[in-house]
Amino acid sequence: MRKVIGVLRAQEYSPGAVERDEAIMRAVVEPLYGQLIMEENVTEATDFADCIVFSMARRPETLQVLSRWESLGVRVINPTAGVMNCRRSIVEHIMRKHHLPCPPSRGQYGYWLKRGDMAVTVDNGIAYCRNEKELEDAKSDFAERGITDIVVQAHVRGDVVKFYGVEPKGFFRVYHVDDNESHYFYQKQVLQANAELLARLVGVQVYGGDAVITADGDAYIVDFNDWPSFSRCLCEAAEAIVKMVR
Repeated sequence: MRKVIGVLRAQEYSPGAVERDEAIMRAVVEPLYGQLIMEENVTEATDFADCIVFSMARRPETLQVLSRWESLGVRVINPTAGVMNCRRSIVEHIMRKHHLPCPPSRGQYGYWLKRGDMAVTVDNGIAYCRNEKELEDAKSDFAERGITDIVVQAHVRGDVVKFYGVEPKGFFRVYHVDDNESHYFYQKQVLQANAELLARLVGVQVYGGDAVITADGDAYIVDFNDWPSFSRCLCEAAEAIVKMVR
C-alpha cells in the first residue's frame, strides 16, 4: 500500500464546517495509516511521490501543485480537474447541456442569485430575490463587490434534502434538512442516478449537494459540490471512500 496523505481544506473555504471537514478526512486517512496536512502547507516543494492523496483542497495554488503531481502519475481523490469543474456556473452549464433536473432560470416564486465560482468564503454569496427588480438590484450589488460569475435559478417550492455520494462505489444517502417537512414522495433511485451521472460528468468521485423535492415528485438538484463533510453518515461514507483504494 502506498503512502496516504489527506489534504484538508483551508478554513476560509470551510465556513462553519472546519471540524466536520477534518472529521471525515481523519476517518478516511487514519485506517490507511496516513497523515493529514492543511492545504496552505502544500507547496511546490511538497513531495507526493508514491502517494495516494485524498484532497479537499480549493485554493488555486494548491490545485496547481496537485495537478502537477497528477501529471506525474499520483492519484488524487478528488481529481483537480473535477474540483475546478465544481464552480457553480460550470455545474449549471453541464446540467443544462445534459438535461439534468436543475431549476429553470425563470419562475413565479422568486429567484436565487448565486456566485458562480467555488469560493465559498463568505455568507453573502447567495441572495433570494422576490421579483425581477430585486434580482437586478442584487446583480448590481454582486457586481460592485467584484462578483461577475453568477448563476440565476428560479425558486422551486418543495422539501429540501441533502445528498451524499461516493462514485463509483454506489454509496448514496439522502436526508431531509427539516425532519418536520411534508416529505413529498419521490423516486430516490432517480435522484441517485442523476447525481451519479453529474458526478461523472463533473469529474469527482466524492460529492454532495442539495435537491428540492416538489409536490409532483420531481427532484431538482440546486447545488452540487466536491467532498462535503458527510456529517450525518460519516462512518459509512469513510468506509466507502477507503474502499476506493483497497
